[in-house]
Amino acid sequence: MAEPEGQGSQSRAWAWWVGIVLGLVIGVLALGGPSGVGFGIAIGVAFAIALGATRKPAEVRPADDGPAAPENEDGEVPGDSRRG
Repeated sequence: MAEPEGQGSQSRAWAWWVGIVLGLVIGVLALGGPSGVGFGIAIGVAFAIALGATRKPAEVRPADDGPAAPENEDGEVPGDSRRG
């Protein structure tokens, strides 16, 4: 059974049919007939892989706010005028 897609993931199924159709058009126009179809399917698979059909969804990571401000021995940030 297929795993359900998590939050933030996107399907890349479109890359397969776009790649195959693009490859078939190029193959049939370039070679014509059955050889063009065979070549088109082969180049279509290459296009689909190049378009990211097999790539896993990127991991969602929290934004990095940059390095933490340095603190002195008292636990205060130098130059911070806020007193608590």
